[in-house]
Amino acid sequence: MWRKIPPSWVIVISSWIFHIAAFIQFNLIFSRLELPQKWFCQFIILLSLSLILSTLPIFTQSKSQNYILLILRMCIILLISYPIHSYLYVTLTLLLILILEITLYTELYTNLLFSSSLILALLFIFNSKVTVWNKIPSHPPISDQISLILYSILTLIIALILKHYFFQLKNKHQIIERQNLTIDQLISANIGFQNYAKTIGEQSVIEERNRITRDIHDTIGHTLTNIIMMMESAYDLAANCSEELKHLIESTRDHAKEGLNETRYSLRLLRSLELKEYGLEAIYKLIKYFEKATGVNVFLESGNIPWALGEQLDQIIFRIVQEGLTNAFRHGKATKVWIHFWKDEKAIYINIQDNGLGCEKVIEGIGLLGMKERIAKLGGTLTAHNVTNGFKLFVIIPYLNREENKIDKNSPC
Repeated sequence: MWRKIPPSWVIVISSWIFHIAAFIQFNLIFSRLELPQKWFCQFIILLSLSLILSTLPIFTQSKSQNYILLILRMCIILLISYPIHSYLYVTLTLLLILILEITLYTELYTNLLFSSSLILALLFIFNSKVTVWNKIPSHPPISDQISLILYSILTLIIALILKHYFFQLKNKHQIIERQNLTIDQLISANIGFQNYAKTIGEQSVIEERNRITRDIHDTIGHTLTNIIMMMESAYDLAANCSEELKHLIESTRDHAKEGLNETRYSLRLLRSLELKEYGLEAIYKLIKYFEKATGVNVFLESGNIPWALGEQLDQIIFRIVQEGLTNAFRHGKATKVWIHFWKDEKAIYINIQDNGLGCEKVIEGIGLLGMKERIAKLGGTLTAHNVTNGFKLFVIIPYLNREENKIDKNSPC
């Protein structure tokens, strides 16, 4: 959280604290200053003006404007310090915060010029004999003046060191952000290539499988069909032959029919193998590879859903899980993901939750929007929102209890 606070705001908050401290210090010593009551009001006005000027730099973008504000602040400190310069605590409090501001808003050489000019001006008025309220203020001891100079120099050195390390940290943070952005882009590109390769591979496998089944059907199926027809004709011609020959022809015909049925069943089974590329088996493999590639722990509870739900549902559920895992790692920076499935007579429920950063506003990207459209075609819904310490995807897909994956051995090819 602190990394997101600009240093200018830190200085402004510190300035408010220092100005309040200066007011408390002045209020405690005012009775010993032997100054008119009017000076108390003038001090409050000058201190308030200094506080306002210390707040303005966060709203300005120009260096010249900041320089003018710092010069005005220096003048105000000189006006405040002269009547009470025998008590250096108020001056030192306002001087230290101004040195911090000068260090933040100016470059090194300008910083040294401003700071040294302010210290020299203070030393000058501490030793001057100008009358204030018909009285010449007493000079502060030399030891106090030396202490003020030493504290100012020490504050300046510390401020310069802090500024140096701050900008180093800022540069490293920017480098890390650029690296994270590059990693996100590479992950996105890698996932895109994987999906593309998977899609191309699936299409190639399916096309090759279909080609093989067509060739087998056209050759073996046609051959077996011709053999059966020839056996039918031979059986008719063998009406006057022996029973053994007729039995042999009939047996050959039956074997040919059985072989044709077995071939058709095998071809249908071969075509149905593409269904096994989805379902729980594919999801378990996806989680295994995802954990190995990202280091994210994924906990899957399959509930009461069957091993396969049919080609269309299996494919949609696979893509939902894939998209949920990708978003949890890439956008949420999650280290753990929980996936839970459940099914009743009316619908299938999918809950994907992570321990990531979440997001202020859910922006539906191409992947999430595509899933939402697919689910909507089936009459389902997809919701995405923040939860305590993470992010959640919840999907409801209408489902009717029907056996879609059984293969009828006697059905036609």
